[in-house]
Amino acid sequence: MYVRVSIPELIEIRNDTHRVLVSLSQPLRVVELRELLPVTALLTKVTGLEECDFAKCYAYLYGGLVVSRGREVVRREVEGYIGLSRGTECQGSSIIELISFIDRGLPEWCVKLGEVRLSFSKSKKEGYRWVDNIGIRVLVY
Repeated sequence: MYVRVSIPELIEIRNDTHRVLVSLSQPLRVVELRELLPVTALLTKVTGLEECDFAKCYAYLYGGLVVSRGREVVRREVEGYIGLSRGTECQGSSIIELISFIDRGLPEWCVKLGEVRLSFSKSKKEGYRWVDNIGIRVLVY
């Protein structure tokens, strides 16, 4: 039996204390059902990872934007597009500001984390990708 599966692509950004993982939508693909069990085998096969650490597994399974520090994980859903770039011009420069921008529902924001700028927009922009707030999807047919 075959199933359709979609596992999000992850963007990973690190600063001195935290890691930000953003799940991005991927198209569905067909795989054999026996290849899906157990879930850790599925993640290993599709992502190419030897092991899936807690934060990465969490981001793959539940989608959205995940902030982690060790085994502490905070997840937020964002309805829109994420882009990465290098540069200095941003409204925020900390994880707390990042979470604040999401919680306030701002239509656009940018946070500089280390050398990388993480930018969000509710509307499509060139080079931005849709955030997957669902995580792994499996459709049996």
